[in-house]
Amino acid sequence: NSWNNSFSGATQAQQLIKLLGDDPSKVNVKSAAKIVQVMHLAFISDLYGPIPYSEALRGDEGVNNPKYDNQRDVYLGLLAELETAINS
Repeated sequence: NSWNNSFSGATQAQQLIKLLGDDPSKVNVKSAAKIVQVMHLAFISDLYGPIPYSEALRGDEGVNNPKYDNQRDVYLGLLAELETAINS
């Protein structure tokens, strides 16, 4: 259940990020959504180790079976996303 709930939260955050696009008046909301998404994905990786990350949350792009990334790569990617959210 933790897996489904957290991926659902990460998916909802991803949908919000895409919906907001590059609207400069929504930069704070977009940054908050990125932080929430990172929180969900970090939680999943904390519990399960390797998770779909680099190809995850891209079902609308036809990626239905994303590869699993090792935990090191997941955390490095999540830290980069946090940097982007903080500096936006």
